Amino acid sequence: MEGGHLYWRKNGQWAHTIDAIKHIASKINRKVDLENYDWIVYVRVLRVRYTEYAALTVAPAKYIFSKAKQKKRATA
Repeated sequence: MEGGHLYWRKNGQWAHTIDAIKHIASKINRKVDLENYDWIVYVRVLRVRYTEYAALTVAPAKYIFSKAKQKKRATA
């Protein structure tokens, strides 16, 4: 399935990933560090029939599975 895109509701233009991240971070009432993070905000655009929805997951970083980290551990 092909992924969708995020669009700004106010003007309908496509939102770049970093712009979406900065917008979400501006709504969080605490310091946000994009390099050394404790929490992950994962945004995925899902297409259901003919409509696209943004699915958001907010979770501590330690609970997010990473295939890349798993491969590193396996080869170490």
